[in-house]
Amino acid sequence: MTNRMQISSREGKEVLFLDYTGFTPDDKQEFYALLDEAKAFILTRKKIFLIVDTNDSFADNEMINRMKQDAKEEKDIIEKEAILGISGIKGVFVQVISLFSGITIRTFNTKEEAMNWFF
Repeated sequence: MTNRMQISSREGKEVLFLDYTGFTPDDKQEFYALLDEAKAFILTRKKIFLIVDTNDSFADNEMINRMKQDAKEEKDIIEKEAILGISGIKGVFVQVISLFSGITIRTFNTKEEAMNWFF
C-alpha cells in the first residue's frame, strides 16, 4: 500500500484515507496509479468509509471523469465518502460525482469532522 493510502478502523468499520494533496494534471500518471491501487483495494471489501484529502490539488476534466467512473464502480462498497479541501465552485464537482455515482459524499475541513460524520 502506497504512503498516500492509509487504512484504519473505528467501531469495527474500515476507513480508507486517500491523500490526493498537491496533484495537478501534470501528475496524471501518479494520480491514476493511486486511483488504480485504491480501486483494487476497495473492490476487495464488503463495505468501507472513504476520506479523500484534496488540499492544494487541481483536476482537469479527464481526471474528474476517471474519478466519476471509479466511483460508479465502487458505489455498493463505499458507505459514505468525505472530501477534505474542497470549497466554493469546486464543491459542484463533488455534487456531480455524488449524483453520478450514487455515493453519499460531503465536504469537510478536517479528518476529525469527517470521522464524526461517519460515526
